[in-house]
Amino acid sequence: MNLEAVLEGSFNNPQGKALLELANGSFRGVEFNSARINAGLDNDIISLKELICAKGEYSLKASGLVPVDALRAKNERKNPNAAMNVFFIIDKVMLK
Repeated sequence: MNLEAVLEGSFNNPQGKALLELANGSFRGVEFNSARINAGLDNDIISLKELICAKGEYSLKASGLVPVDALRAKNERKNPNAAMNVFFIIDKVMLK
């Protein structure tokens, strides 16, 4: 596992970026050979620049924007209409 992260700003307005690389792991019972997440945080928006998870010839890729509010319980959101905007590309994946 490799992790690089930088966090700056105040508690009310954090900013940062992170790069996480994993090899030969699993997530909720799904195994993978490699995973890479490159993300940033600015103005309460998580910018998912790149998410790649692969096992052999199969891969899942994603990128997009996730408001921090969308991760909070609806009754705790500053913006009750906060929504994610994430694009997925699935190559040669069998869904169960």
